Amino acid sequence: ARHAMMMQRAPRQRLRTPLAHARRAEREHEPLARDSTTLARWLREDAERLADFTANDAVLPLRAAEFGHSDPHADGPRVAHLLTAGGVSLLCKARNARLDAAFEAVLAVLARPSAALGGGLDLTAVATLDCGTHHYARALECVDCGDLVAV
Repeated sequence: ARHAMMMQRAPRQRLRTPLAHARRAEREHEPLARDSTTLARWLREDAERLADFTANDAVLPLRAAEFGHSDPHADGPRVAHLLTAGGVSLLCKARNARLDAAFEAVLAVLARPSAALGGGLDLTAVATLDCGTHHYARALECVDCGDLVAV
């Protein structure tokens, strides 16, 4: 009886599966379409400022744009990794740069001479361009460190 009941359910489940997959794909596509449209608008609006920020007039057209470099937090905007026409690697974050500015302030304190740190630490903050609702940051190149001294 259990097998007969499972056989009766199977056709209904198979009919729902393609529709469920289509709905899931549509839900996953919507944030990407939204983020792409928003990014395109920001790039058009910010092109002149980006040219000054990167010291390179060749910002657009982009060579590459890739989304998903952070947790999208309940379908919120994702960080985009951009490669400009001039070869500059940037991150575009859909929030203002207050957190980055606070981190830069911490690094500035650590760079000052002190009793605990001697001459201070040689740390460089990532350059950012704050546009109010979003900001751009220079992407850092990842380099393998062979030992603690290299770090």
